[in-house]
Amino acid sequence: MSALTPPGARATTPPRHLLDAFGPRPLAPSGAPMRLAGRPPEPPHMGHILDTPDAPHPPPAPSPTPASPAPGDGPLGAVTVADPAPEADRLRHVLEAYARSLETRITLHVPPSHHRSPRAPTGLHVHCFAVPRRPVLLGVWPRVPLVRLPLAFGYPLAAGGARGFAPGEPFGRGRVLADPDGRTAVELAGANLYILMDLLAQGDLAAILLRRCLDLGLAALPALPRISPLPADARAAALATLARGTAEAEATWRARARGEGRRRLDAEVDARRRDETHRLEREIDRLEAALEAHGRRITTDTRALAGLRRRFAALRDLPAEPAGRRAEFDRIRDLPEVVHVDVQDGALAIITRPLEADCGGQRYRLGAFRVEIQFEGDVRIANLTDRRGPYEHPHVRQGRPCLGNVREGVAKLIGELEFAAAAQVLLDFLQTVNAQDWRIPVFYWPRVKP
Repeated sequence: MSALTPPGARATTPPRHLLDAFGPRPLAPSGAPMRLAGRPPEPPHMGHILDTPDAPHPPPAPSPTPASPAPGDGPLGAVTVADPAPEADRLRHVLEAYARSLETRITLHVPPSHHRSPRAPTGLHVHCFAVPRRPVLLGVWPRVPLVRLPLAFGYPLAAGGARGFAPGEPFGRGRVLADPDGRTAVELAGANLYILMDLLAQGDLAAILLRRCLDLGLAALPALPRISPLPADARAAALATLARGTAEAEATWRARARGEGRRRLDAEVDARRRDETHRLEREIDRLEAALEAHGRRITTDTRALAGLRRRFAALRDLPAEPAGRRAEFDRIRDLPEVVHVDVQDGALAIITRPLEADCGGQRYRLGAFRVEIQFEGDVRIANLTDRRGPYEHPHVRQGRPCLGNVREGVAKLIGELEFAAAAQVLLDFLQTVNAQDWRIPVFYWPRVKP
């Protein structure tokens, strides 16, 4: 009974959560925890293992249910997952490789509270996204800040998992190690390796980051000789082999990521190109429709300008008009490129012979055409024999010709009922190819053999 215990009172052990919250007690000169007045010694199952050369390590508490093996039990090279976490299964193959190489047992801890006290050195204990002390003391005082961590070991972390603990003073618990860029990565306490980043949220990068954390921590783990039976030179060789395996895994991951990035870039560029092509086609169709509307307005204005005069002349010369119309019709029929002419559905329909065009010293066979000159001013052209998809001609798409600077002249001729002259202009247009503004190259049509 101590001097601080009232007479007749019995010394009791404080609740465990208070002991864990305030950390381990200081060491006596001999290395054993000092006993404070009125406070009994800490039970051995509290798990406060201090990484000091001469500190005795209490044996682990016996499990009340021997049917379920405790973490750290099992044959050498075995891996145990102490906490249920579906994402942890993706890391098992990495831990098994390290356990076999070092001939030790590895237990993976994923505590939901991000805190787990150091475990006894029955093997290597790896704690994911956890610290050896409570991050928040008594639910009020944050002892270990949770900070934004955009990078780890030079790799960008996932947006939803770019966070990690940044321990300050270790409060006698362990040693904090940083990655090559100076960002805190792991904390060591006895045979315990705490990974301070949100490892399981990193997807396929988690295995690479786990290997980097293990390579960084195992090289500085003081308890490694106690948990691995290998001689010192064999342990050093095993660590070097594992480090080379990490470099090879990183090279493979980077190559795969580079290939996937290139494929995503190609897919994105192709999608943008298709979208831009469709947008340009729609814009071209809109402008062509607008130009056709302008042509119709020109035709209407031209007719309105001379309408009364032509009507008067038509009534005055009515006996002679049929002969003039027949002569206009005959002039179209007598054109050498025309094989048939007729009037159908309010349009003058002209069927041509197979037409040819010169380009770059070569002559190309473009096919036979049907040219419709509508009395309200529109012109439609269809390729009857050699259509190329939506293109009737290098300058005609979906029946709409790109007449360029002759559009206004054709509209005026139609407005003045000069159909023979309009037909001759359109036939010359079909036998001419301009590489500067064609819709599709003329090379899609067959060349004429000399």
